[in-house]
Amino acid sequence: MGLPQRLGFVPVSVVDIPASQRGEPDETYSFEPYLPGEYVKYNDNDGHAEVEDETASAFCFFTYHVSGGALVITDIQGVGSFYT
Repeated sequence: MGLPQRLGFVPVSVVDIPASQRGEPDETYSFEPYLPGEYVKYNDNDGHAEVEDETASAFCFFTYHVSGGALVITDIQGVGSFYT
């Protein structure tokens, strides 16, 4: 018996390019792989749900529950069940 929904999180890389000899500021970039398909923002950090999606909402509640109410992962977005 499998799970009715599966989630995946895309890997993210952060690159920090140090300042040059001319005194320019450091530059920091984050990179994620391209996800083909319709990119959707499911919810945000202010409690708004932009689309109805039980999987994203359940994941947010799960993080709250397993942390004993100390944490909640929000700002869920991505393509299908691949979140960024």
